[in-house]
Amino acid sequence: MTENYDSAAIHVLGAPDEGTAMTVAQALVRFGFASVAVHSRERVESAATLEWEVTVLDDGPYFDDDNVGENAWAAIHQYAIAIATRLGGWEIGGTRCAPTTLQRKAFGATHTFKLEALARNP
Repeated sequence: MTENYDSAAIHVLGAPDEGTAMTVAQALVRFGFASVAVHSRERVESAATLEWEVTVLDDGPYFDDDNVGENAWAAIHQYAIAIATRLGGWEIGGTRCAPTTLQRKAFGATHTFKLEALARNP
């Protein structure tokens, strides 16, 4: 089976601190995303200041059939943004991508969350 390049997606959100990033990540998993990764990163303006990135690893699938896949991705992306902003985060970006991109984006995450892990350890 060949991999459809646009069958999955990532939604990338920002947070001002680790606590906010963790809260956003847990809310996104509870919303129903399969997996969420949290990374710290240096701000461009100051190497001494950290901000946090929350990456939603969204396995979709989002197939392009008369823009249905793009519209579905855009709607889910808006939900992710709404959840993040309600909790103190913001949008950084996102894209449809191959499922392997999800694995690379999660590599080196400070924290990762999955729905089944939150169900076991609330």
